Amino acid sequence: AWSCGILGDLLYRGEVVAEDKARGRELAKKGCEGGEIDPGCGVYGVALYHGHGGDQDLPLARKILKQACDAKHGPSCRILGVMWVKGLGGKQNEVRAIVMQQRACEANDRDGCYIAGQMWEGGQAGKKSRHKADQYYNEGCNRGSTQSCKRGGDLWYTSADVKSKARKKGRKFYSTGCLLGDEQCCLDSARTYWEEGTEEGLSTAFKLYLVSCKNDKAAEACMWVGVALRDGMGAAQDEAKGRKILESLCGGGYQPACGR
Repeated sequence: AWSCGILGDLLYRGEVVAEDKARGRELAKKGCEGGEIDPGCGVYGVALYHGHGGDQDLPLARKILKQACDAKHGPSCRILGVMWVKGLGGKQNEVRAIVMQQRACEANDRDGCYIAGQMWEGGQAGKKSRHKADQYYNEGCNRGSTQSCKRGGDLWYTSADVKSKARKKGRKFYSTGCLLGDEQCCLDSARTYWEEGTEEGLSTAFKLYLVSCKNDKAAEACMWVGVALRDGMGAAQDEAKGRKILESLCGGGYQPACGR
């Protein structure tokens, strides 16, 4: 049973061997029926949910995914949560949906952490909780979910009712996302330092914008590099070079640079 589940998983995902969702589903089912929950039941449940390699069967998918979730298979908990929130294959219950996403997160499914954070932030079960949203965005961000880093940053940095000290939490989220390679998080991280307005903050912002401009060719980052050089903000002033950068961006169709 164990080998059936493993091979089924590999075939279903097309990892190591050529993808064959029908054969992968068949073997995963055998593994699941033989008692192998992860990845057997997990893969079989996902296949039933999507209708990959055979007919879609949402009620059965819900049953199989519950078995896998109970065995701490994170992706199964996450998909089960989606089914609960949408009422797919059974009843709709947003409270149960949040519980499933939290269980997915606890089982190291970073996307489950992100969804749990979204649900707590939005109050989908009737109650909003910034504390809970922060908890799950932090878990997701630490597990490599740049979406969680971005949303966690926005939760603390862009909220009007948050005190300035708490905005440092937002910066930390953005900085982690930037280190994970997310261009928008890098831009947001730089923005937090730019808006700080201090000499040190402007200098740090310039360095971050410069990296994003060179490595990601991010137009927004290049625009702020141009502004910094033109006005001598956080960098040695070079008005001619700064204006040249801004004119080039504007000529290339990046409209925000035209008004700078």
